[in-house]
Amino acid sequence: MSADRMITVMLRAEDGQGAVGDAAFFMSPGHKDYEETIQHVGGLKPGQTKPYPAWPDE
Repeated sequence: MSADRMITVMLRAEDGQGAVGDAAFFMSPGHKDYEETIQHVGGLKPGQTKPYPAWPDE
């Protein structure tokens, strides 16, 4: 989370056969998934970096 509370989520997927996909998502306060993302990583404060675990299967 940056000082202005913007969250950057960087993801990578690999299929084990050489295919790789990278994505970056940016969320500012007010984004529909902002609070859920903070809860998902166990809380987040400006300046903090945390791993982004996989979502549980539902």
